[in-house]
Amino acid sequence: MTKTSKVCNQEIDLDNLNLERSYTLEKFEYINSQLKNFTLEINRYSVNFFELDENGKLVLITKTRIPCIREAIVAEIAA
Repeated sequence: MTKTSKVCNQEIDLDNLNLERSYTLEKFEYINSQLKNFTLEINRYSVNFFELDENGKLVLITKTRIPCIREAIVAEIAA
């Protein structure tokens, strides 16, 4: 499914995201909002959403990492 849209006058092709470039917060939020409707497959991993690192680069959050992240958050809250 090809999903292309313009954010800040730049086209974002969700099927061909460049993980080496930096994204603005607005573009990052747009990309994650689109992943509510479908799942990307990158390097044979299903991606539900991304995190943004300190350099503005997208960090993959795969379906297999979500339970681990939730458990870590719950453990942190409980501590």
